[in-house]
Amino acid sequence: MSETNITILVSTVDSKILLNKSLLETKLHEKLRMLVINQLIGSDEELVIDLPFITVINSRSRGLSKSRNIGLSNVQKGFGIVADDDVNYVPGFEKIIREAIAEFRNVSIFTFQIETPEGDTYKEYKQRGFTHGWRSILRVSSISTVINIESVKSDNIYFDERFGLGAKFPTGEENIFLNDLLRKGYAIRSIPKPMVIHPRESSGSQITADLIFSKGAMFRRLYGYGGVLFIILFVLKKQGLPFSTKGLHAFKCGVNGFISYSKA
Repeated sequence: MSETNITILVSTVDSKILLNKSLLETKLHEKLRMLVINQLIGSDEELVIDLPFITVINSRSRGLSKSRNIGLSNVQKGFGIVADDDVNYVPGFEKIIREAIAEFRNVSIFTFQIETPEGDTYKEYKQRGFTHGWRSILRVSSISTVINIESVKSDNIYFDERFGLGAKFPTGEENIFLNDLLRKGYAIRSIPKPMVIHPRESSGSQITADLIFSKGAMFRRLYGYGGVLFIILFVLKKQGLPFSTKGLHAFKCGVNGFISYSKA
């Protein structure tokens, strides 16, 4: 059997990937390629990368999920690594991915661990691999996922473009994507090995009114009217009991997102 094609799908804005020399120096070859989707937001200058096995698509679209979907649409076969322009990869990452694909031949989506540049774990991970469920996918970061592109495209599953950075609801796109896959019957396997390197701080980790607003919309998208309960649980997890004025404000932000989604 021939070796599986793997494509790193990098989302960047205004050529910011050029600031990440280490990512561009990733050792690529015919079966390991990179597709860079460069969204022209604040600049009209198109990105050109004259390196073997790297393809660039310049787009005037806006939003991270749109960028992800452009990447999925422009790869016809093999697996895709979901990536941002500020990531790097651990030594031997390709081997780690190929071993998982070979071991779990009936699995179309894998999640791996993330390391910080200091070598620490990005978040708490289970020591053993497992099959994801509706609850565990809520802790998955998109940059840790590897997707069988042919498989998900055959079911017309893409990122919901109303969610993600640059969209009305600027978070939750990866959780919604994975939940849509679960509902279609796809197995999503967690592999207890690090694959990607990313700083611990990220825009999605800050508890802001916009984040809670987006979480409210995400819970509505995932669980329908039952999503109100998840808003309460989310606020309790972040604010604790008893509900302070701050906690009530957070709950209100979540409900506003919940209502706003129903009108989207």
